[in-house]
Amino acid sequence: GCVYCPYHFKNKTIHRKKTAIFDYVYNNDWDYFVTLTVNYSEYGWTPAEYKQKVTYWLNNLRKRQHIEYLLVAEYHKNSERVHLHILVKGSAAALGLAPSGTYIFKHSRFNKPIKARTAINSGLDIKEGQEVFNVTKWKYGFSTAIKTDGNKYALAAYITKYITKDTEKIFGKSYWHSKGVLKPL
Repeated sequence: GCVYCPYHFKNKTIHRKKTAIFDYVYNNDWDYFVTLTVNYSEYGWTPAEYKQKVTYWLNNLRKRQHIEYLLVAEYHKNSERVHLHILVKGSAAALGLAPSGTYIFKHSRFNKPIKARTAINSGLDIKEGQEVFNVTKWKYGFSTAIKTDGNKYALAAYITKYITKDTEKIFGKSYWHSKGVLKPL
């Protein structure tokens, strides 16, 4: 393709960002995959206000609880509302994790967290599911957290799917991370 063509340039830019995030994910040992959403009926923040609150919240956790993080933001489908996907190095206590009573099953007909009773009634074994937690230290809306399984390739592939041409418009950049995250080799 043409180097100067805007279509190819944009795709190369996205490709570079995805590669960088993939490398950051792959070069670090992450403990949790966290998703945060603001309760917009209670907090009608603009993306700039949202970024300020999230940055303050994460930096506070970093300083006080010694976590490290990599964050990718995305817009909800057909909405101006923002969803945050965060990989975290840190303990359950550092995030204030509490069981949500739901589980994720990788190879089932369910594509979202389900309650333990629903899983059991559907013939699923809870021991084969992945427990979903709430982040009690996130006071601005909704949260989920799951323990990572050590499969860095799958984790990197999963989080890079959120990088699109619209991602950079949210907070002025596609992703950001704390200072203690190891740089790609």
